[in-house]
Amino acid sequence: MENSQTKTVGVALLLLTFLGLFGAHRFYAGKTGSAIAQLILTITIFGMPITSIWVLIDYFMIIFGEFKTADGKKFVY
Repeated sequence: MENSQTKTVGVALLLLTFLGLFGAHRFYAGKTGSAIAQLILTITIFGMPITSIWVLIDYFMIIFGEFKTADGKKFVY
């Protein structure tokens, strides 16, 4: 049974697709520290290539079910 705290893969992928460079999917997962790091790296032009690779890795982790929330829960489909 789902509750209001359940995170879904669909929402995570939408956030990743449209706002991934700004760490939106990580804010959604409750990973505030790494989300702020992605945001700062994206704002600095030199860090954008790093963030781009990071977002690509996150994409595959979400697709294959390895990306978890800050409290260790898996996303649901």
